[in-house]
Amino acid sequence: MSDIEKIAAALKREKQRQNRLERNLTLQREQLRRADTRRKIKLGGLTIKAGLANESTAVILGLLLEAQETLNSELGQQYRERWYKRGNAAFSEDVKKDSS
Repeated sequence: MSDIEKIAAALKREKQRQNRLERNLTLQREQLRRADTRRKIKLGGLTIKAGLANESTAVILGLLLEAQETLNSELGQQYRERWYKRGNAAFSEDVKKDSS
């Protein structure tokens, strides 16, 4: 095998490696995009579940911003626990309805 043939073969292998890396990167990006989409759908579902589907987006965002401020306040942990229990109870109630 001549030097030119060896270089050509090495270039071919490198191009194949590069193509594999690009396919893997594309797959990873797609997985991240799907996970992000799934997360956004879940958050939208929570908005509907909370009975806020007919509120304006400004009202919903304002509500969430106030909740964030509350969670970052001195009493944040107390509110977090309270809201966690309330949310968990709502999810449990749905499970009971679904199994009936």
